[in-house]
Amino acid sequence: MIPDSGRTERDRGDLLAYPLIRKLLASPLFISTIQFFSLILFVLAIVWGFLYSSTDENLYTTGLFWGLFWPFFIFITTPLFGKLICAVCPYRLINYFAAKRFGAGKKSPRWMATGLVSLALVMVFYWIVIYAWPGIFHNPLSTAIYFLVFTVISLSVVLVYSPSVWCKGICPVAIPTNIISRIAFLGIRTYRSKCDNCKKPTCFTGRPDHEGCPHGINPSQMINNADCTLCMKCIDACSHDAVSFGFVRPLREFSMQKFRPDKVEALGTVLLFGALTLTMQFYNGLYRGAMKENFPLAKVASYIHPYTASLFTFEGMVGLLTFLCSVTLVYAYFRSFSLYAAKITGQETGAVFQLFAWTLLPVFALSSFAQMAEFFFFRYYSMIANGFLDLFASDFSVAPLVSMNNHWLLAFKLISIGGAVWSMVFVWQQSGKIAKNGFQRLKMSSPYWLFYLLILSGFVAHIIVMLFLDMPQVTGPRA
Repeated sequence: MIPDSGRTERDRGDLLAYPLIRKLLASPLFISTIQFFSLILFVLAIVWGFLYSSTDENLYTTGLFWGLFWPFFIFITTPLFGKLICAVCPYRLINYFAAKRFGAGKKSPRWMATGLVSLALVMVFYWIVIYAWPGIFHNPLSTAIYFLVFTVISLSVVLVYSPSVWCKGICPVAIPTNIISRIAFLGIRTYRSKCDNCKKPTCFTGRPDHEGCPHGINPSQMINNADCTLCMKCIDACSHDAVSFGFVRPLREFSMQKFRPDKVEALGTVLLFGALTLTMQFYNGLYRGAMKENFPLAKVASYIHPYTASLFTFEGMVGLLTFLCSVTLVYAYFRSFSLYAAKITGQETGAVFQLFAWTLLPVFALSSFAQMAEFFFFRYYSMIANGFLDLFASDFSVAPLVSMNNHWLLAFKLISIGGAVWSMVFVWQQSGKIAKNGFQRLKMSSPYWLFYLLILSGFVAHIIVMLFLDMPQVTGPRA
């Protein structure tokens, strides 16, 4: 029940203006039911992975984790709706229950909240693993072990500290979703007219009959979606009915003078762009495409592989080298030209690096979305559907919606191209913050524009090759 402060006249773009949507989103029972259902699917997938450890008898475990949870909820829904994966996360239910009943509630070390652990976990224990040992997670048993290990780590953290320590600083998907959610067009915000005179912000402190934000975030001070896990507790906790959930302007915070971007997330944007976008461009477009016989890293791998054959297959060696070179190349490029920009403007190099690292966000988020959406049509849909059919011992099976060589899938590349163009515009906006004049701004922007033009050219070349040279679609290493 909202106190006598009166109902808010809501904007048309505010989804809470619609009674049914508001009732569902603000209902703890609705959110908990989704999380409970998600938890059942999650536990079943792990148990099934141990009971039925081969793909001949178990399609459900890999279908759920690598067809639904990982690509769909991280790379497809996050750029659209924000951190929806957090709202449906099975860990949320068990972590909060465990912390409330058995947690020690100790204060966590500061380094746990930086996000460095999250970034290290996703880079080392996901990206390196799938490139160096392609196909390792095709197996239900290895997938079940992988997620069981993270479940144990998660419970260990929340029993000693708190669920927010895991969610914000350690969970492997925290940094990727924090970064990508900044371009989402939906988010939690507030009506300033209601908040300006508020002396007791119960939206995050809570009330006797309503819990506030579990992460201690004040919705009236939110300028992006990075920290919001869409738990929706703030909606009814607010004493003034001031919380909204609707359309927001992507990257708005970067136009605000007082905004200080997160250092770890800026670094994560660079590393994740190298790990996903650039590595896939090199691996798919060159090694598994037109340059297979002459791909330089394949030649390097042929020299190294005899000494590492006990650890890696040849494909794994090429994948690992491509990953390492891509990540190093992006980081070195942005670091070098940040040094150049800092020198001509008199700014500190680290601050300039962060400033331009964020320009990778549009092309990273949109190209990732495009790639995963494309994969959904020719791989993930059938993985998910056949996984659930297999769970219920059905004799039916479904085929992919389209073949991977279907040319209309190339339309998704237009989204990637749009991301590259957006990044180029973003470069100009960011350079304006430190440039002393137009010529200096142009000098700073040019190296980054060249980088994005090369990326854009890669997207365009892929379309041309597929359309006119009739080459088969390739998909690269995958989980």
